[in-house]
Amino acid sequence: MSALIVLCLLLLIGAVAVMMRPELVWKANSWRFKYPEHNEPSDAAYVAYQVSAIVTAIAVIVMMGFLAQQLPSRSPQSEASLSAAPSPEYEPFAASREAVTTSTTDAGRFRAYSVDGQTVTVYIRRGLCASAQVPPTVEEDGERVVISYAVGLSHVWCDRDREATIAETVTLDEPLGDREVVDTDGGPLQACGPDEVRQTCPL
Repeated sequence: MSALIVLCLLLLIGAVAVMMRPELVWKANSWRFKYPEHNEPSDAAYVAYQVSAIVTAIAVIVMMGFLAQQLPSRSPQSEASLSAAPSPEYEPFAASREAVTTSTTDAGRFRAYSVDGQTVTVYIRRGLCASAQVPPTVEEDGERVVISYAVGLSHVWCDRDREATIAETVTLDEPLGDREVVDTDGGPLQACGPDEVRQTCPL
């Protein structure tokens, strides 16, 4: 497509040059005659050159307009969606993403949770191969609170130092009350006080 546009530009420049100076056509072809001075075109021939150049210029302009319509364009909606889209998180060697639940997996598992007003702190035992994670999210209704948490898994870069308990917090719309806290599979999380996690919660 770009090559055609360049070709059209060159043709348009040539046509404009002939319109301005039609004698250029004769100068470009006079070498073919043994006695050029005896074969120079008449004034009518020069006018014919100019008319041909005008027709060529019009045809090139029409062609360029057609080619311009074929170029891909972005609508304001697509521009807005591109600017609003979050940039992908950098995860070294991360091949997949897995949700953390109360069951032990390569991603780790939920150990327990504690509550302070509308703030729920979730204690998570990350797996050996867990890499970058995203902040936890929460969905709640009148009966339960669902904690969602996922980590990237790197099966080629595992490190025992990663296997540590970390704490993440979420804020509820209303105090927890007697609602149940569960993972995305519906598994209940164990409730513990902040100072009891290491002593009473299972590892």
